[in-house]
Amino acid sequence: MKSKQHQMMGALGLLVSIGATVATPSVRAADSTETAADARLDALEKHWADLQAEMAEMRAALQALQAATAGSQPQAAVAGAAVEQRLNAVEAYAQTLNTQLTEVKTTVDTQEQTLTASSEARSRALALSSYGTFVAGKHAGENSTLSAESFEIVLSGQPHDRIGFFSELEFERAANIGGPRGGEALLEQAYVDFSIIDALALRAGVVLVPFGNVVTDHYAPLRDTITKPLSSFAIAPSSWSDNGLGVVGDTDLSKQWHLNYEAYLVTGLGADIRAAGLRNARQGFGSDNNGDKAVVAHVGFNYLDNLTLGLAAYRGAYDDAGQLAMTGFGLDFSWTLADLKLTGELMRMDAERAVAADTRYWGGYVRSSYDVSQVLPENLRGKSFPDARLALVYEYDYVDIGNLDPAVEVSRREWRHTLGFKYEPTRSWIFKFNYETSRAANLPVVNGNDHAWLTSIGYVF
Repeated sequence: MKSKQHQMMGALGLLVSIGATVATPSVRAADSTETAADARLDALEKHWADLQAEMAEMRAALQALQAATAGSQPQAAVAGAAVEQRLNAVEAYAQTLNTQLTEVKTTVDTQEQTLTASSEARSRALALSSYGTFVAGKHAGENSTLSAESFEIVLSGQPHDRIGFFSELEFERAANIGGPRGGEALLEQAYVDFSIIDALALRAGVVLVPFGNVVTDHYAPLRDTITKPLSSFAIAPSSWSDNGLGVVGDTDLSKQWHLNYEAYLVTGLGADIRAAGLRNARQGFGSDNNGDKAVVAHVGFNYLDNLTLGLAAYRGAYDDAGQLAMTGFGLDFSWTLADLKLTGELMRMDAERAVAADTRYWGGYVRSSYDVSQVLPENLRGKSFPDARLALVYEYDYVDIGNLDPAVEVSRREWRHTLGFKYEPTRSWIFKFNYETSRAANLPVVNGNDHAWLTSIGYVF
């Protein structure tokens, strides 16, 4: 009998202790001040799991108690009935808790759907940005000038996971477009991409012709020097836009090497080639002086984000009859080694002529930038500008235009040295100072024999 009573009291004690432990977290869940649905869900799920385990133990203990009290005193039977009643109450509470858990899960699912929809909406929303440059300068023999050189508006978006667009509108010295104060408004880029696979997309619209170091030199505030390279004036303008249809893409070749490419069918250059270069050969949008279309392509190889090599090619008829071809090849590079960065390009364009030798345009530049940010005083970096950067810059340019006029076989050559610095307290505001000196042989191409002091402030927002 003592043995049965001992078993009964032990089982009863276990049930009481279990009941106490179950009640405590249940009350805490009911009185919880958690407002986040996901936190409440985690707490309820834990309590539900604990409650199920504890109810299983209570049922086992009750069965043991009932077995121990079989045929014993009525008081023990009454105690067993009381324990069974408490177990039923706990099971009823568990059902209530399960209902609450279901409701919270529904709330969390709804919130996740809302967040997903909001995230998708944000990813597809239009993105608006702007950049521009203000330049002050003094060339030899000329008056000093102040020029709000350019103001660019960039609009982009991705209305679909596989469809995106990009547009860039430039206002260049646009105080009064078409009026006596000068200025120009130009749609430099406006294209739409359709992704076919991860490494291949179809692109159509107004594109920057990928010939030369376009990524480095097109965006003026980010360029290390103030003035564009001579090759960007005379051979392949850094703002060379054209109507085009083509393919673009990028892919990893290995853990170290990455490939990107662009290839387009474009309207191409026209017949207005001059001694000062090919800038005037760019044709109006929607027009073509012949039925021929040009092909242009650029392939880039990146190694660990430290080395970039690019190869470009161009070919298309340029004369009105569509019989004479313009052919070009280009090489560009960018190499970063610790605090030193080297950038450059070498390009050549050959224009066939019906009489005499082909007209030749060739040239390029080498630019070095050396980081000396450690010499900046505290007020130009420090807490306000933790990413501030100061770099010393040097650039050498050279262009050569030969055989332009069959009657006068004289080449035009010009070279330029640029020395200065670039200070960036942040990537949004850039200050530059340059001294340029140029020389010309035979006839000038851009500046001739000249020297100039230039300073600029650029922004990117």
